[in-house]
Amino acid sequence: MRCLRQRERGFTLLELLLVLVIFIALASLVGTRTNTYYLYKQKALLRNLLAHISFIHSQAAYDGAF
Repeated sequence: MRCLRQRERGFTLLELLLVLVIFIALASLVGTRTNTYYLYKQKALLRNLLAHISFIHSQAAYDGAF
């Protein structure tokens, strides 16, 4: 005898929670890497600026502009 009730299709609560946990984990990794990249760019900018200031200072000292 066949089952009169058809099986309902959809996702279980466990499957939805698992996908949500994976999504949050990936989002947190992207967030920390983005923040690290931003700090790296800021440090590189400051190093570049310091090199330019040092060059301008030495050039002014060489030219006797002080």
